[in-house]
Amino acid sequence: MASFNETGHCGLQILVRNADVVDKDLARAFARFDLQASVFLGLRPPLLASNSLELVYHSPRKASTHEDGELAGLMNALFSFLRTKADDYRYRVPGSIPLDLLIEAKTIERRLHEFRENHLGKEITSRSTRMPSVTEAHLRVRCLTGTILAATSLHAEEAIYDQFTCDFLGIVDAASEILSQVPMSPVSEGSSPRPSAEISLDVAVIHPLYMTASKCRSSLIRRRAIELLRTAPSLEAAWDARSYANIAERLMQLEEACLEEQQPTDPAVVPEWCRIHSADIYPQNDGKLAKVVFRYRPNGMDGEWTDFSEMIAW
Repeated sequence: MASFNETGHCGLQILVRNADVVDKDLARAFARFDLQASVFLGLRPPLLASNSLELVYHSPRKASTHEDGELAGLMNALFSFLRTKADDYRYRVPGSIPLDLLIEAKTIERRLHEFRENHLGKEITSRSTRMPSVTEAHLRVRCLTGTILAATSLHAEEAIYDQFTCDFLGIVDAASEILSQVPMSPVSEGSSPRPSAEISLDVAVIHPLYMTASKCRSSLIRRRAIELLRTAPSLEAAWDARSYANIAERLMQLEEACLEEQQPTDPAVVPEWCRIHSADIYPQNDGKLAKVVFRYRPNGMDGEWTDFSEMIAW
């Protein structure tokens, strides 16, 4: 975590001050690093303001670079909004939301919908000049993730996620395509073959799959997300796929334990009072164990928050 902050404050400040001369690929890498740090550290907003990301929007080399840069700018703007404004109203002091925050959230959501229509719509992807399918899948995963986060950013109720079952399915399908293109690593004794990939500075599949497994209450979709986490590259920057697979599985078990049926139907009708709102993760020193603090409202939205913790290994 210290390296995230130290590298971020130094490298990103240099990037902003020298935007006209910095190599565009380097700028894009730092933008992704900035976003990864924001997601991993939880409360840290991106250090790059959205207007500073204009330097990564344009590249003459290939169209997908332009699209990747445009989406990176939107995602950084989203996480800056989440960390500095929206999270307070959702998790700390829910209540009356100022009109300007509602407008800002809707603006980000609208821009993500426009990106999806302009670059990922059926008419666009059916053209002969379409981008490679795996590139499209990467963009789709990130765009759908951003759309869900923006649309739910100011809603305290977990039931809001039930509106996005189709988008969660889109994330799982696109992530499955991405992982199918990753070469498998050799089988070591006592383990199954896993995809091998260079560490990614982008929020590629682990975070979207974890969000899907945690927030989507479709039994089939969230189980698919967990299985994909188990087969994902073990490390993706700060994200350890196996740890998040186990945490998401435990969260699902806790929620579905409230259901009367032994085998949940699809979608599982998990009542609001039994839904986990957040899972704060505190890695332990041995590296394969984490203390996870689950937070929910057992007495409904008008009741107090209740926390309980478990140790989860992987």
